[in-house]
Order: sequence, then structure tokens, then C-alpha cells
Amino acid sequence: MAEPVSKPTELSVDLSRIQADIEALAAIGFDESDKGIYRQAFTDNDMAGKRWLLHRIEENGLEPASDGAANISGILPGPAAAAPRVYVGPHIDTVPCAGMLDGTLGVVIGLECLRAMRAAGVTPERTVELIAFSDEEGRFGGMFG
Repeated sequence: MAEPVSKPTELSVDLSRIQADIEALAAIGFDESDKGIYRQAFTDNDMAGKRWLLHRIEENGLEPASDGAANISGILPGPAAAAPRVYVGPHIDTVPCAGMLDGTLGVVIGLECLRAMRAAGVTPERTVELIAFSDEEGRFGGMFG
């Protein structure tokens, strides 16, 4: 088995940054009247959430990507481009009147893990890709992305 490209002695995540990201994303589509979040797939709010995520990916030095299904990715490249990737992350779209953590937590935690790896100078053995999949909640049949 190949040795990892780098062996960090310490990785740490920033809990306050995780909380701030969850709260920032929860504000997109928040309805004060019922305290729910409305970010159904491909609505203006969903697209605003996708733009927010792309901005966070870029500002943290990760490689941004999107595809024809409007899946949003943040990539931490490994040296073996042809090797299978490690994928992490669920979705940021919501059902009507959603809570703040469904899907969002997985995407934000995945983002934080990639940020922590990058900050520690980790070059993963395989490329690691955070993906926020489109329409996981089923507005157009489920898992469109």
C-alpha cells in the first residue's frame, strides 16, 4: 500500500467557523413568519445557497466546480489524478419549512474538513471532493444531481 503524500501531526476544525457557516446558509431562504427555511431545488433561494457555497469554496483556496445538474463541488487535489476520488457531502436544498441542519450539516462539515486539511498542508493520496448534490429532497423526482 502506498504511503500518504503527507502525514500531518495535527488537524483541527474550527467549531465557530462551522457554526457561522451553518447560520449563514440557514439565513438564505429563512422565513420569519414560521421560522422555516425555504430553499427548494432550483429556486432563487437554492441558487443563492449554491453561490454562497461556491464563494466559500473559492475563498478557502479550494478548487470550485459545478456541472450541468448544478451540483456544486469543492476540490482538494491529490497527486494521482487518475485514481478514484473520495467524495463527501449531501445537499443544501430543502423541503418547504425545513430546519437548518438537514443536508447543510454534511456539506458544511465536509467543507470544514477540506479547509482543515488545506490549512495543515495536507496533500491527500487521492483527490477529495466535497459535493452539494442538486434536488436531493425530490422536487423533481429526487437526487436529480
